[in-house]
Amino acid sequence: MASAPQDRPRQTRLNININAQTEAALRRYAAKHELTVTEVVRRFVGMADSIEAWRDTGHEILVRKNGSVERVAWVY
Repeated sequence: MASAPQDRPRQTRLNININAQTEAALRRYAAKHELTVTEVVRRFVGMADSIEAWRDTGHEILVRKNGSVERVAWVY
């Protein structure tokens, strides 16, 4: 049985302009992970929101590879 409309989260249609490089990156990620581009955008926005919240509370984002750790610097 389908949920009543009031039980579903509100959806918003959003049209954006992106360059070819951004489109290619979105489509590449979607294909690799078998997701829709819409789902990729949802996930990326969620990740960006989490990263911003961590930064706002004094956390650093680090990348570790082969025992080496580097701090990620976000430039806006």
